[in-house]
Amino acid sequence: MNRIILIGAATLSLAISSMATAQVTSTEREMPNGNVRTTTRVDTPSGTAVTRTIDRPNGTRTVIHRRTDEMGNERIVRHDRGDIDRREMGHHRGYAWGHHRTCVTRWHHGHRVTRCWARR
Repeated sequence: MNRIILIGAATLSLAISSMATAQVTSTEREMPNGNVRTTTRVDTPSGTAVTRTIDRPNGTRTVIHRRTDEMGNERIVRHDRGDIDRREMGHHRGYAWGHHRTCVTRWHHGHRVTRCWARR
C-alpha cells in the first residue's frame, strides 16, 4: 500500500506542475539477492521525475526520488527505512538510517555544483 501511495505522490507532484500530458512508465524487478526494485518514471515537457524503491528481504527499504527540470537541474532525495534491529549497515555514506539525504545539482559560474545535506 505504501508503494502505491509513494508512486502516486511522485506522479502527482510532477503532473500538477505541468498541465501537459505526462508519460508514466513503471517497472518492478526482483534481483538475485532477493531485493525487489520498483522504478517509476514520469516524463513531462517541464522535466522528469524518477522514484526508485528497493525492498529488502529483511524488511528494510530505500527510497530514492530524483527530479530533473528542463534546464538540467536535479534534486535527489534518499531515505532509508527499517526497524532498528534490522539495520545491518549502520551509517551509510555519512548519514544515518532513518534520515533523508537530499542533493541538489545546479549550474554555478559555468560548471555544475552538487550540494548535499541530511535531515531526520
